[in-house]
This record gives sequence, structure tokens and C-alpha cells, in this order.
Amino acid sequence: MRIGIDIDDTITNSYNRILSELEKYYNINKYMYMNSGISYYDIMKDKKTFPDYYDYCKNNFERILYDVPLKHNVKEVIDKLKENNEIIFITARNKDEYSDPYTYTKDYLDRNNIKYDELYTDVKDKGKLCQDLKIDVFIDDAITHCEEASKYNINTYLFDNTFNKNETRFKRIYSWTDALDKLEI
Repeated sequence: MRIGIDIDDTITNSYNRILSELEKYYNINKYMYMNSGISYYDIMKDKKTFPDYYDYCKNNFERILYDVPLKHNVKEVIDKLKENNEIIFITARNKDEYSDPYTYTKDYLDRNNIKYDELYTDVKDKGKLCQDLKIDVFIDDAITHCEEASKYNINTYLFDNTFNKNETRFKRIYSWTDALDKLEI
């Protein structure tokens, strides 16, 4: 089986780390954002509260996410999945946020001893790429990316996060141990 997996907030705890930094820089209350269901995508659109968000990302994301913690048990579960499956990381990380998103992400995965077969960065339409790569199962925390993948009839799972709690159209994964159980591998 070919398993496509997102990076930020699917295998890492990026959102909390980024909000902590945005709280300092923009003088916001991160808990208000965490509890309101606002995602990265919503923050990017809010030009009034975050007027230079893209510049901020470009100048700070590499520092902020360099040592962002992995989700609990993700390494062990991916190791187990990798025994009989192909692991393909598919991320929207792009040059607006990182000087070289592929090298930066590869370095992060390698430093954390995460096993994988392929890595794709700067992916605009994850559903189309999943179809092109013949992905059997796709796991992401972003509703929009799950919508894209499901359009191609890809078995899609939404990884639980504070900003996707109200979404009911997709099968949900609550932890990496839960993922192993639900994928029945």
C-alpha cells in the first residue's frame, strides 16, 4: 500500500509552536485562536491582524520549526507502517515559507530518523498528486487537502486538530496509535 502523509500537524506539533511565536510577534492571544477553530489558512487570510504574515513566515519558519516536536508515537508507527508499505510525505511547505522547502524538510525527517520512500514539497493540489502517485491512503489535518484527495476517491483520513473538530465528512484519526489501528496494517 502507498500511504501519503502530511507533515505539519499531522506528524508534528507545528500549530502550537507557530501560534506561540505569533503571540509574541503580533501580541495576540494564542488560546483564542486555538479554541476558535482558526487554521493556518485562516490566519494567512487575516491581513488586518497579520499584515506581514508572509514576510514573517519567510524570515522565521525555519527557526521556529527546526526542532518542532513530533506527535506522540509517530516514529514508531511510521516504522511499523514502513515494514510493508511505502510512505510518501506530501506537504504544502513552499518557498514563501522556506528558502529550500525540500532540503529543509528532508533534513528534519532525517534528523528525527523518520523512514520514508518519497518526499514532495510545495504541493498545491494534494489530491491530484495523490492520484498521480497512486496513493492508496492519505492522512492530513487540513480539511482542504482532505477534500482534494477525496475528489479522486482516495481513502482519506483527517488527523485530529483543534481547527478541524467540527468536520464530519472524513474518517478521523486521533493519534498515531489510532492510525495504526484504523489502517489495520
